[in-house]
Amino acid sequence: MIFFVLIPMVVGPYFGALASKSSDVQYEEFGEMVTLPSANMFAYSAVITLLVFVPLIPLIKKGFNEKPIRVKRR
Repeated sequence: MIFFVLIPMVVGPYFGALASKSSDVQYEEFGEMVTLPSANMFAYSAVITLLVFVPLIPLIKKGFNEKPIRVKRR
């Protein structure tokens, strides 16, 4: 729950706002100025997606467990 829900919900809007502010394209909708996301958003998402591999580095160095853990039933 923490890694799949809490962290993306806290960090995601920050990075989305950061990517939207890098654009200069704005238009008025319902009396409010709205900033359109730029094409840089794809670059930002690619960098954030590469961060997925950071926790995998220790797993690859340590090695994966080939034998599954068996639970003994009574």
